[in-house]
This record gives sequence, C-alpha cells and structure tokens, in this order.
Amino acid sequence: PPPAPSLPNQPQPHITNAGSLDFVDDEQRTVDVVKTTATGTTSSALRAETPEKLIQMCVEAFTEDGLDKSQEEYITVFFLAHQWFMTSEELAQSFLDLYEVCEENVKCEVNDCQHRFINMNCDVQKLKKIVCQLFSYWICKFPLHFILDTRVTAVVDKLRSVLQTEGNDKVIGLLDVSTA
Repeated sequence: PPPAPSLPNQPQPHITNAGSLDFVDDEQRTVDVVKTTATGTTSSALRAETPEKLIQMCVEAFTEDGLDKSQEEYITVFFLAHQWFMTSEELAQSFLDLYEVCEENVKCEVNDCQHRFINMNCDVQKLKKIVCQLFSYWICKFPLHFILDTRVTAVVDKLRSVLQTEGNDKVIGLLDVSTA
C-alpha cells in the first residue's frame, strides 16, 4: 500500500508507476489523491478540516429543496467516516445544537419576521429545514447508525420534541427513526 500523506512542511510521497497514488498537500489543507491506472488517471480532493467546518459543509450541501446532487458523494463519505473523529451521538447533538441556535446565527432578510415555521421565506426556517433534511438523509441512508445506538435516536427524539413544541408538523415527518 502507498504511504500515508506526510505532515505539512515535509516532503510529500510521490509514486509514479501505473496503479499508484500520488499525495500532494497544499496550503489550503486539501490533499489531492490522484490514482493512475493503466486506462487513465482519475483524481479527487479530500479536505482536512475541523469537525465544525465539515458539518458546515454538510449544511451547505443541502438547499431547502433537499440535497444538491453534486454534493452527494461528500455527504455519503461524511456519514460513513464521521465516526473517525466524533461519535454519531456527538454528530447528532451538533446538528441539534445548530438547529437550536438558528435564530441567533442567521440574519433573516424578511422584514419584521417572527421566524415562525409557516414563513418559508424566513432564512432561519430555511436553515432549520436543512438541518432536518440532513437528519432525514442520515436516517434513510444509514439506518444502522440509529438502530445500533439508542443515544443517537434520543437526540433525534429531542429534535422531534422541539419541532412539536414549535408546532412544526410538516418537518417532523422527516425525522422518523422507526423506519430505520
């Protein structure tokens, strides 16, 4: 197997024979993984970021209509690999925390907005819906994360409770872990 990428400011591995991987690090904390095969070369970039930044990138991969299909590979890899740097419970709690501070962290462009779920032009509500869509995607694509860890399900139940308190019955259906 090829060597792992070295730390910044150290020489980077470079293997040039067919079927090899080249690792190149730049100042933007991106590692380019280039796989050379007999039929050609393919390339992809992996980002080395903080958990907070990775979660932000997850949020940015969704619109109010759902997952941006061009970001599906990132989201899939993120949910597959998140346990390398945080537990599923910690990730779920991070999403819940993000939901709960939306009103403090989002500048709503709607004049005199009360940030109620019925106002779908509200930027706060858009972000809240995206957080729920993230959970929904996670539940649908990786149900074992919820089946095997009741602590993750408990966090989803907390969010369902918040949604119920807000009277947001439309979005609460996205968080059905019974289908997991």
